[in-house]
Amino acid sequence: MRVAVLIIGLVLSFGLFIQAFIILGLSDAVNQENTEQAGALGVFMAFLWLIAVALVIPFPRAAAVIFAVATVFGVGGASDYPDLWIWSVISVVLAVMSYFGYRGKKQQQAKEEERDDLMRQMAASQATIAGAQRQSAQSWCQSCGAGLEAGARFCGSCGSAVAVRQ
Repeated sequence: MRVAVLIIGLVLSFGLFIQAFIILGLSDAVNQENTEQAGALGVFMAFLWLIAVALVIPFPRAAAVIFAVATVFGVGGASDYPDLWIWSVISVVLAVMSYFGYRGKKQQQAKEEERDDLMRQMAASQATIAGAQRQSAQSWCQSCGAGLEAGARFCGSCGSAVAVRQ
């Protein structure tokens, strides 16, 4: 999801920037101050989108917030530059997608942590079992089951030779 936001946001931010820059330039040429300000808001909105796109992979929640802030600016200038309504709706969609990317990232991290904990537990269990097997093989007579003294070569109970384990 985060990669999709990255690609879509990057492509559309350039489209928004070009359109808003043209509106800004044409409004300045014909001295329409309101439309010129709305065009400037569109350029600022495109700048916010680029920041959000840059942050969507490592910090998707921050990207969602920046897309939401861009939406507020877009709605603010939409009365003089109606295309900002469309860009604002797209900004909301990108914010929602970024949020779901954040949730997906959190779920993936939780699964990785759970897997790592399980691997550590399995390794500890295997070490415990291996230690118990070594102790069992070296502490008890294989013939009669009596306990053996450390370093004994013969069983003190039945006299059988103790197998030396490595």
